[in-house]
Amino acid sequence: MRTLYVLAVVLGIAVVPTALSLATADHHRRLEDLRRDLRSAADSHAARIESHEARSRDTIRLLAAEPALRRLAAARRPATADLRDAATVLSTVTGQPTVHAARIVRADGRELVRAVRGRPVAPRAASRPAAARGALLPGGVRISRPYRSPDTGEWVVSVSGRVPAAGTPVVVQFEGSLEGLRRAIGEPGPGYGVVVVERRDGVAIVDRDRAVTRGARLAVPGDQRFTRAAAAPDDAVTEAAGRLSAVRHLEPLPGDEMELSVVARARRAAPGPLDLPALPAGLLAAACALLLGGALGLHHERRRLERVASTDALTGLANRRSLEAALRRELERPHPDAVLVLLDLDGFKSYNDTFGHPAGDDLLRRRGAALREAIAPLGAAFRLGGDEFCALCDGSRRAEAEAAAAAALSERGAGYAIEASYGTAALPGEAATPSDALHLADVRMYESKRRRRAARAA
Repeated sequence: MRTLYVLAVVLGIAVVPTALSLATADHHRRLEDLRRDLRSAADSHAARIESHEARSRDTIRLLAAEPALRRLAAARRPATADLRDAATVLSTVTGQPTVHAARIVRADGRELVRAVRGRPVAPRAASRPAAARGALLPGGVRISRPYRSPDTGEWVVSVSGRVPAAGTPVVVQFEGSLEGLRRAIGEPGPGYGVVVVERRDGVAIVDRDRAVTRGARLAVPGDQRFTRAAAAPDDAVTEAAGRLSAVRHLEPLPGDEMELSVVARARRAAPGPLDLPALPAGLLAAACALLLGGALGLHHERRRLERVASTDALTGLANRRSLEAALRRELERPHPDAVLVLLDLDGFKSYNDTFGHPAGDDLLRRRGAALREAIAPLGAAFRLGGDEFCALCDGSRRAEAEAAAAAALSERGAGYAIEASYGTAALPGEAATPSDALHLADVRMYESKRRRRAARAA
C-alpha cells in the first residue's frame, strides 16, 4: 500500500503544473477576449454617439439656412411677419420628440423668437450671451454641457449655430433632450453597460441603463468612479468602478463645451485565476485528490508502522520500545512519581513443554489481556518479550499495583500452575533513568524468583 500512496503523491505533483499551465493560459485567453469585446463595444457605441451629434450639427446648419431665419437675421428691425415665419419654423423643429425648445438670439443675448414643444412662446426678457458665443463664426456649431431646460425642466444640451446673414450676428439654438442622447447610444450587450463620461472631470453624465428623468440627479458630487477611465489613453482597457472597462474618447469640435468619453464597462468582475473551466478544474481536482489521498494514506501508513513498532504482536500490549519512551516521559515531568513493576512467569517453560508452543502463546495472550484490564485504573501494561511483562503505575499505589499485576499473570489449571515473580523500582526516588529503573526492577525480580524457588525447595 505504501507504494500506491507514494505513486498517488507523485502523480498529483506531476498533474498540478499541467493543470496550472492550462488554467493560466485559459485565464489569459478569457481576459483578452473580454478586453477585445469591451473595445469593440466602446467603438460601436462611440460611433452611434458621433452619428447622433453629427445629425444635431446638420439639423442646426439646415435650420440656420432657412429663408425665414435669414430674413429675420438680415433685418435691422424685424417685421412682425418675419418674426411669425421664424416662430413657425422653430415650432416645427420643437415638435420632434427629442427637441424641447428652440430660440433665435442676438449676440448680445436678446431673444427674438422662442418655441417650446411645437408652440411659439414669448421671448425671454434676459438671456445668456455666452450661450451664443461659440457659434458666432460662420458655419460654427456649439454643443453645450447638460443643464435643466428653463422651459420644460428636462435635462438637455443646447446646439447652437450662426444664421448666415449680413448685419448683427444672430444665432439659432435648440435644446435636445439628454434622454435622446441616452437612447442614441443603443442597447448594450448582456455582459457590459455603457456610460458617457465628461472627460475633464470624470463625471458620468449618461448611463445607458438609467433613464434620464426630470427629477433625476445627473451627476453625484464627488463621484470618482470613472476618473481613471476618463484619464486613460484612447482605446485603453482599464478599471472603472471595480470593473474592467474599455474607453473611447470622442474628438471634440471647436466651440464644444464637453469632451466626452464612452466607457464600456463589464457587468461582472474580470475572470480571476480561480475561475477555472472544466478541464483545468478537473485536473486540479484530480491532482488535489491524489495528493490528499496519497498524503493521508502515507500518514495512516506511518501511524500503522509506529503502532506495529511500539506494540507486541502476540498480546497487543505495548512493547519494550513503548516502555522506554513512557519512562522517559515520566522522568521529564516536573514532579515525577511512578513505580515500575517488572514481572516474569514462573512455570511457563514447563507449560510450553507440556502443552506445546501454540498453547503457550494462547496463555500469554490471556494473561496479557488480564494484565491490561487489571492495571488500567493504575497505569499501563507492557510485554517485554518471552514471558516477561511490565506495568508502569502511579507511585502512590505501589502495593496495589504489585498485587494486581501478580494476580493478573497467575493461572492454575489441570496439570499446571503459573505464578508471577516481580521486582519494582520507584521513579525517581530509586532510579533516575529508564535503564537504571529496568536494571533495578530486574535485579529485584530475580531475587524474588530465587526466594520463591528456595521456598518451594524447602
